[in-house]
Amino acid sequence: PKASNPEDKVLGEKEGQKIYLKKGPYGYYVQLGEDNPKAKPKRCSLPKGCAPEDLTMEQADVLLHLPRQLGNGIEANIGKFGPYLKQGAKSKSLFGSDTVFNITLERAEQLLQNAAEKTPAKLIGVHPDSKAEITLNKGRYGPYLKCGKNNYALPRDMRDREPTLEEAVKIIAAKK
Repeated sequence: PKASNPEDKVLGEKEGQKIYLKKGPYGYYVQLGEDNPKAKPKRCSLPKGCAPEDLTMEQADVLLHLPRQLGNGIEANIGKFGPYLKQGAKSKSLFGSDTVFNITLERAEQLLQNAAEKTPAKLIGVHPDSKAEITLNKGRYGPYLKCGKNNYALPRDMRDREPTLEEAVKIIAAKK
């Protein structure tokens, strides 16, 4: 395991592992256990409004137990863009007085009632060279192709129809 950063603060210990308060490139987070290149330790970002100097061991423990299961397949969690609710393909950001810690099942169901379900990606085929699946997805800026981890915008003249596998491969090749 990698040596800990001298700026890391040990908040306490749970199940024989130390709980750390660390600062990363995107802000403060808590981590259960040591840094390990083989198995990534459990981590969670500090939510907005939570001052790192005021963080208690109990609060860190709650953060490390996220996502919080509310029932009916609904979970509350903190992600890249802040706190959110998720139920199947539906998700909704949390704002105002609603937090991952205080939201009730009833309130979560109320918020998710108006949330639109994310349209599942449509499989176009498999790329002949990389063997990665090529899918057609709907995004905020219109339809796009996804091959492996990369996204490719569809040309304007193709936005109203589904491209063939051959057309998709040409679009991907043109962008590389």
